[in-house]
Amino acid sequence: MKVQDHAADTRHDHGDAERVAQNIRLLPSAPGRSEERDRASAADGPRLSGLINPNPPHPVMGYVFAVLAVAIGAAVAAAVHHTANDSLLLLLLAVVATTWFGGLRPALVACALSIVVAVFFLFDPIYSVSIDQTGDVIGLLVFLFVAPLFAYVYSRTRDALTTIDRLNTNLALLYHDERLARDRAESAMDRLHQVEAITDVALSHLDLDALLDELLGRLRVALHSDSATLLLVDEEQHALRLRASSGARREPREDISIPLGSGFAGRIATTMKPFIANDIASLENVAPFVRADAASAMGVPLSRAAQLVGVLYAATTSIHEFSEADLAVLELVAERISGAIDRAQIYERSQKITEDLRQANEIKDVAISRHHLVEDQLTSLVEASGGLIESLRLHEMLPAILQLSRRLIAADAHALWSFDQAQNQWAVLSSAGLSDAYLRDASIAVTGMTPQPREMMVITDVDSEPALEGRRAGYPREGIKSLLVLPLKIAGSPHGTLTFYFHERHEFSALELRIGTALANLASAAITTSRLQDEQRRSSVEIERANLKLRFLAEASAILAESLDYETTLESVARLAVPQIADWCSVNLLDEDREMRTLAVAHIEPEKVALARELEPRYPTDPDAPHGWPEVLRTRRSELIEHISDEMLEAGTVDEEHLRIIKELGLTSSLCVPLIARGPVLGTITLITAGNTRTLTTDDVVLAEELARRAAVAIDNAQLFRTTQQTAADLRRANEAKDEFLGLVSHELRTPITTIMGNAEVLEKRANQIDAESRAEALADISAESQRLHRLIENLLVLARLEQGRSVEMEPLLIQRHVDKIVEMQQRRTPDANIRVAMDAATPPVCADATYFEQVLQNLLSNAYKYSPAGSQIDLSVTFEGDELCITVSDRGGGIDPQDLPHIFEPFYRSRRTEALATGAGIGLAVCKRLVEVQRGRIWAASREGGGTVMSFTLPLADSLE
Repeated sequence: MKVQDHAADTRHDHGDAERVAQNIRLLPSAPGRSEERDRASAADGPRLSGLINPNPPHPVMGYVFAVLAVAIGAAVAAAVHHTANDSLLLLLLAVVATTWFGGLRPALVACALSIVVAVFFLFDPIYSVSIDQTGDVIGLLVFLFVAPLFAYVYSRTRDALTTIDRLNTNLALLYHDERLARDRAESAMDRLHQVEAITDVALSHLDLDALLDELLGRLRVALHSDSATLLLVDEEQHALRLRASSGARREPREDISIPLGSGFAGRIATTMKPFIANDIASLENVAPFVRADAASAMGVPLSRAAQLVGVLYAATTSIHEFSEADLAVLELVAERISGAIDRAQIYERSQKITEDLRQANEIKDVAISRHHLVEDQLTSLVEASGGLIESLRLHEMLPAILQLSRRLIAADAHALWSFDQAQNQWAVLSSAGLSDAYLRDASIAVTGMTPQPREMMVITDVDSEPALEGRRAGYPREGIKSLLVLPLKIAGSPHGTLTFYFHERHEFSALELRIGTALANLASAAITTSRLQDEQRRSSVEIERANLKLRFLAEASAILAESLDYETTLESVARLAVPQIADWCSVNLLDEDREMRTLAVAHIEPEKVALARELEPRYPTDPDAPHGWPEVLRTRRSELIEHISDEMLEAGTVDEEHLRIIKELGLTSSLCVPLIARGPVLGTITLITAGNTRTLTTDDVVLAEELARRAAVAIDNAQLFRTTQQTAADLRRANEAKDEFLGLVSHELRTPITTIMGNAEVLEKRANQIDAESRAEALADISAESQRLHRLIENLLVLARLEQGRSVEMEPLLIQRHVDKIVEMQQRRTPDANIRVAMDAATPPVCADATYFEQVLQNLLSNAYKYSPAGSQIDLSVTFEGDELCITVSDRGGGIDPQDLPHIFEPFYRSRRTEALATGAGIGLAVCKRLVEVQRGRIWAASREGGGTVMSFTLPLADSLE
């Protein structure tokens, strides 16, 4: 049984060391085989158990050893004809040897056998050579007490040394795990620098091909992979196509296609989740080019606005175990690649628009040249076209087209019509010679007319044309007899008409038709050019905005990377956001109590920063408010309010004064974005515009969210760094506590053992030479120090069991019997103790563990006696407090300093006053606290009026837990 208990305790100790090591790991990955070997080697240091009993014998062998030891001692005594007392010494040595190598139970058997042998030597005249039978009887009586005592003390000493050996082993494991944690932290910082380098690349290129080549190359270095590949979804959203690859052994074909849901990459695209395949060979239906270059791979999806864009994966040519940290780096790079693709595509679109404009200008020049050759009469048209084309703004060009039309074709009225395909409706863009009444009626009459004329419509008589059915009612009122309708083709498709109206029946000549066609072509080209110019201007504005955003984010990233003091850097970021994004910026973070705290505030008017900081304490934000940071924390989504209405201000203010101050600030729009890093929401960034200068839009949401992501990463990195520093400090304190503990325990064990051994040696060598009173004092010292040693070891064992989280069996308990028992035991141990008990005989039962209750009360009474003047009164009282029973022990000693009260229940804590009064390891009160808490009670200490200390603890009544 002892062997099994020792093995179980060893397993528990190793389990505790593993849990501590897991808590300080910086990367969420299990230790590799090399780390396990290091831990094993760290645990294989020198052990004290080798000096005790490295291979404890089977219990039966212990009993056999006991018989042999006693037999050898008896044989030696008989052989040399020793006296009875000398024989007892040999038998005592046999008992001690049995205890040390066999354990307590075999030692007790050896004690019994030794007594039988000793009696045989004393009372058998054949073998006994003793003359003084009285001395032999006294020696036998001493042997009866000393032999079991020595067996018990040596057994407990061996157990204590075994416990110390296990503690040394666990501390070695802790030191080894601390070294592993430090190595992993350094590895994490290296990964962070590599990711920053990849981010710089993503922000510095607009050429997509060059960008992807460099990003994939750096990704291979960051992940130590042999290849990195990017696959993009085709336009039909049916398959993945190869976009870029780096490090492949064979150059992959550009026509490679992987169906969604098929193999490694297709599975990632379908599930939209990262995937690690440490053995590609075990997967089914893997694309041949993937299987040819990859033995292990991990991949992540690329998405934009919750839509799949493609798949990014890294692979090795040999079997490799990718970690969660590798996957996190790959996900971050995928996010940067998604943003880089967006920027590159915007750049490509602007290039395409520029090329389209160039081609349109070429088409225009060709058209003008051809019309110069066709008809000399178009000279005026050509002359006018220069001024028309130079007018690049559409609202200026439309009247010019009508004016030119009136010069070239002598119609009574002219109109430019546009067809809105989305609304399925015709509308007049510009007109000349048409009445307002006709335009209103005509607009209504042609609504819903979907057919667009793709060719010229020459209508001599509007009454006889079937295509004008339904529109003919408005012509008589306006006096229209004939029409010429010329389609305006924008980019080759009809988008409107140039219409000429005649009040008299008109026969159209070929020249008029040719001039009309040329005029329509010119108008189409002019409108196309104007729209392209407008698109180019819009694209230029968008590019400029994108560049401004990139520069802003680059500057913000540089600020965030300057220091790990994120409070200072966030202040700088808030000032950077004002006035580039908004007029007002505030950064709020959740503290350890999940309370929102304003960390940084910036305003275009610095004097209003103080006003903003004063408003928060006076009018704190309601955590249940439907808008602002409470809503963002609940939904984890950004909130944009483009226009802050008076109704919203009234609903969000507390009183009239609050509303007045808010209105004076002139809030226009607001944007609140969450700070999210690795899952949890860290806080929010709020941007506000004031006055009517500008309004926040959805474009600002994208920029603010990117800023928030970078700020959240910076905050998270800083917090991780602080956690690492705190972990290192905690480990240093743990080592210091370990050293102090070993010193205290060694001292506390050495003192009683020295006393026991000294008195035992005196009794052994001079038992017949000292008087009875001296022998009694020596035995009393041995007993007292044995009890002291027993209490110390028991407290250490209880503390170890509680730290391991062992459950407590609680049951209804009448404490009256146990209180009387403990008080009586204390009186026997310290006869001069003056203990007064105040307890009602009808005290109801409590729900507790009897052994634990007795140990707590015994420790408190022992402390009260130890730190009180000799003969002073110690009060023990039992009272009711609601559903609890309160047990109080008060003494009249020196009391506890107020500065020591918060720490007296900490393990191994010793105040200067107690160190001066008495010795101790400082674990008694820590054991009491743990024992009371596991019994669902409370324990506290206070100073007694008039001097002394009051220690109180509670236990729940048995009825209160039913």
